[in-house]
Amino acid sequence: MRSTLSRSVAALAAGAALSLASAGVAFADATPVPDDVIPHDNTHNQASFWEAYLLEEFGIEATCTKDDKPGDPWIVPAAPSGQAWVLAVVKGGAGDSANELYYEPEAGWALSHQSKGNSHVIICSAVPEEVPTTPPTTETTPPTTPPTTETTPPTTPPTTETTPPTTPPTTSTTPVSTSTPPATGPVIETDRPGGSGGAASLGLVAAAGVLAAAAGALVLNRRRQSAEH
Repeated sequence: MRSTLSRSVAALAAGAALSLASAGVAFADATPVPDDVIPHDNTHNQASFWEAYLLEEFGIEATCTKDDKPGDPWIVPAAPSGQAWVLAVVKGGAGDSANELYYEPEAGWALSHQSKGNSHVIICSAVPEEVPTTPPTTETTPPTTPPTTETTPPTTPPTTETTPPTTPPTTSTTPVSTSTPPATGPVIETDRPGGSGGAASLGLVAAAGVLAAAAGALVLNRRRQSAEH
């Protein structure tokens, strides 16, 4: 029952407008099935009960009217100007299914009690909710195909770059001399007089040499003379 009335009353505005345009003209017969049934109770025979019922159960402020002499079937008329039908109650007999409920009936429906003749009909209308002027936004459903993850292989293999040293290491090698130094015998150093004292000693030695030579010459001369005599 609640699920049926959960449809927006505003959706009935279009039906109400169509009904107003065709007021007094019977639509093609339609024989819908009741949405719910309620047992007989004397309070259910009052239009005020159904007004309270709609307000309490669905929060709808409705106006209900009763037709004590309905036809069978009873044709749903056009709703009052600016309103839409929200409920029709067809009463038949006094059993557990005495009250048959039709939610949001449309003009032109032919209503007949399913097991008994129509005793009375109570129908309720309400002002439709204001229809927004902006059309609803249509949400686009993304495709069900999962996204493809594409892995692009690297076009160039990774390069390990080794930077060579800017200046090659220099190894300094001292060439080995192949020339053989001249053989040199032992050096015998003779002490020489140094300074002015040395020069005087040389002079004496030279004088001594001259004297010795003169003495030798003299001796030789005398021997020569002796040999002549």
